[in-house]
Amino acid sequence: MPFSLRASLSKLRRLGRKPEASPPEPNTTAALPDHDSLSIILRNRIFAPFDQNKTGEIISLSDETDLSSVSSHICRHCQLIFHHLPPLSSGAGTVKVKHHPDESTLKQSATTCSLCDLFVLALDLLKPDYEYEFYGKPGVVYIVISPTIGGRNWRVRWCYPVDEDDGYGARGCSIVINPTRKVVEISNISTSTRDGLPVAKDWLNACQSHETCNTTSETLPTRLIDLTGTPRLCLGANLGPIKYATLSHCWGSLPFQTLQEKDLQQFLTEIPPSALRKTFQEAIETAKYMGFQYLWIDSLCIIQDSEEDWRVESSLMASVYGNSSLNISASGARDGSQGCFFPRAKTRRCQVQVENNLFDCYPRKLQLQLETQPLYFRGWTLQERILPKRTLHCTRAQLFWECNQTRLCEMLPKENPTEEDLRYGDRFLERTVTLSNQWHRIVSRYSACELTHPRDKLVALSGLARRFQNITKETYVAGLWKERLQSDLCWWVLLKSKASSPEIYRAPSWSWAHLDGQVDFLSAHQFDASTDILSFHISILDVHLELKDQGNPYGEILSCTLRVASEYLLPATIEKEDDYVRFLYIGGEPILAEVYLDTLNISSPPRELDVHILPLVAVQCSVKSVNNCAGLVVQPTGVRTGQYRRIGYYALSDGMVAKVLTVPYMEALQKADSQVVEDELYVEVVVDRSGKKQRIIELF
Repeated sequence: MPFSLRASLSKLRRLGRKPEASPPEPNTTAALPDHDSLSIILRNRIFAPFDQNKTGEIISLSDETDLSSVSSHICRHCQLIFHHLPPLSSGAGTVKVKHHPDESTLKQSATTCSLCDLFVLALDLLKPDYEYEFYGKPGVVYIVISPTIGGRNWRVRWCYPVDEDDGYGARGCSIVINPTRKVVEISNISTSTRDGLPVAKDWLNACQSHETCNTTSETLPTRLIDLTGTPRLCLGANLGPIKYATLSHCWGSLPFQTLQEKDLQQFLTEIPPSALRKTFQEAIETAKYMGFQYLWIDSLCIIQDSEEDWRVESSLMASVYGNSSLNISASGARDGSQGCFFPRAKTRRCQVQVENNLFDCYPRKLQLQLETQPLYFRGWTLQERILPKRTLHCTRAQLFWECNQTRLCEMLPKENPTEEDLRYGDRFLERTVTLSNQWHRIVSRYSACELTHPRDKLVALSGLARRFQNITKETYVAGLWKERLQSDLCWWVLLKSKASSPEIYRAPSWSWAHLDGQVDFLSAHQFDASTDILSFHISILDVHLELKDQGNPYGEILSCTLRVASEYLLPATIEKEDDYVRFLYIGGEPILAEVYLDTLNISSPPRELDVHILPLVAVQCSVKSVNNCAGLVVQPTGVRTGQYRRIGYYALSDGMVAKVLTVPYMEALQKADSQVVEDELYVEVVVDRSGKKQRIIELF
């Protein structure tokens, strides 16, 4: 590699480091929210006068500070926070308040102070924020208070100093203080998450009036568990219009009794107690408490030793979970022996009153308490979470509620959080969808999950695929969509994910489903398909798909070949520079690019790999003044001329390469194309109506 290119790359690395963020800029456009309590605060200014000139100082607690207006159930350090809340109006900056001097003192205070207890929760149960802010003094723990974007509430960070290579940094966790008018009767005395069931029943009753949560269907599962007496199986075809609940749970590694073909008649009379694990017993208890007579559990309602029954029932998951009136999610249990409910010492509910003003307090990124539960690392349960109208999540700390209209938890039982990153769930759970990006987000999350049986990779997502097809009317092909394959092919393996390919065939190399490892997609980040200008270098000619079950296009596949016409297919050499920044030598010209190999690793030595590149798309962004290009890294299969398998993905943008390219990307492609001996690479070459050559190849 020429020295000048190495120097340019080194400079890019320095420029690409995460900058040391300065304190948040004041919000100059925020309008005051329509909260009576907030209006009182801003009108009467019952707090200490806000001095913009002192926003850089750390305010200390003194014995003379009058904190009598703040609730006495929090310590004086936390009372000081409410005494110095900055206005939510435009022009307000941040305030820094001295707090407990270390983590051990904070935890000691948490035994009597509800707000300190929330900071401990954020430290112990949630992932701490890493704050790139360089203020404060060594050894001083302080609180940073700032209005959130939109000016509806405050973000409060508990910061403690850490050593950094290039400065003195601060690390900590965050809570949110939100003005509210809804008084919640608080009882922090609780011995089990089971104590949250009365609140959950209130959520269900309120949800009955949600228009989007009460769509009905007469389709029932093949089998259900009748809970009226001793639990037994019954046939859905023999029932009239009824409502039923479903269960999502981790099977775990411990052996347990399931429905077998020889036991079907016995289960229709009575399900033996030995088959009712603790999780099943507590799910039955929950279903009956919530008013349901029927419950569906996969291991007891699908004949597990019948391949035919499993094939038929697994294709009905969109219907089974989609028509459920309540999905009970045993989120905190690793297997059936752990149950739905867990012991706890308190509910950790915190409201603070300042004279006539009321505030909800809760950890920022509260959804992580849900997202990190054992259940959500299992592949099958992702669609079980998205398909139902409403889900009750039984976590180890508290109950969460999700429905088509709202998301709640015991800590916030009566209203939605107002800050965007407090939504319980990732963006794939948005019920109003932009379908292209939505599918990509779902696949990205799903690909990070684990499956006991590798062959289930497509089957465990088939319910969601069927739901999407019903909406879009598009053609599902090996985890992607035929009408959008040009952009759907733009996926890559995330660096943190060590991807592998199973020994069994389950998808073609150009589908994410052939790998075990988390992937992401270009469209979810780099462009907006509705406004940006996309220029594709390939066109899809044909997809030859052989299914294991011809009646189920969403299930297992035996083979799949993609036939495309491409403007370019070029020999190239990859030279490794670091984990993902590599040089592509195209026609002898070095092109700096991000190259993501699916499973291969270029070790040292050797540091080079001879490949072919298949340019896919060029994106001209309408908002950002950056153009992006992307393509596949492929290798010949060796089976026949013109047949290739994908081994990776590459991407580059104007912003990344403008100062280091010796020639423009497109010029390098054209130069390399002029050097290619066509018969060695393609199935055939045709000329389109515009006179351009189109190279026909197969991706296997």
